[in-house]
Amino acid sequence: MWVNTWELADCVKPGEELSNTICDIAISVLQESCPEKKVIFPYIVTKYLMEHKFNSKIVQNYFRKDEKYKLSHKDLISFPVLQTLGVSRKGKKPIGHWYVLSLNMGAKRFEILDSLCGEDDMDMIEHANKLVEAIKTMYKINYSDSYRQVDDFELMYIPVPKQKNGTDCGFFMPKFLELWNGSVVPAISQDQIPTLRKVLTSLWLEHDRNELINWRSLLDNNMI
Repeated sequence: MWVNTWELADCVKPGEELSNTICDIAISVLQESCPEKKVIFPYIVTKYLMEHKFNSKIVQNYFRKDEKYKLSHKDLISFPVLQTLGVSRKGKKPIGHWYVLSLNMGAKRFEILDSLCGEDDMDMIEHANKLVEAIKTMYKINYSDSYRQVDDFELMYIPVPKQKNGTDCGFFMPKFLELWNGSVVPAISQDQIPTLRKVLTSLWLEHDRNELINWRSLLDNNMI
């Protein structure tokens, strides 16, 4: 995946929201440093699960079972989720909202971590339940003989820090993916978002997979 510097610059400005592509990059970076007992799925898997594309190669790959990889041996399986809330007045662009769905094997439940919607938001709960059923379907197909089954796991809403605007879910979501360990609520607040914008931008630009080797000179020239 790739993104140009202009898109990155626009997205990390104060008050702006992250594009879906940059959120994908943020998720990909988190996957590299994931603890052994935790798995972070890419958003494309979540999307295909919601569309019931169970036979797609990437879905099959993440639900595979072999000697080196078994979801049944993980404690926490995290899914970044993008919910469409409506369309904008100008251009009818879809308005998306990011949250996290976690499969907590130890606690035997599915968990919602949402920085915007409350537990009384029925649209969000319905959206999450649709994903839960898809996950249960794929798990049952590939792990029917496992000692760990998830059919009886219920959905629980985890009270987490809330955003104070409609644009910062793309920053809360990756922090929830990174920090949620199944018991301790991630310590992140709205006041930290301005600093987080700078920290994440630096992290992505300095990453080994960033092929833009002259990004520092672009910064010096105030181009990004």
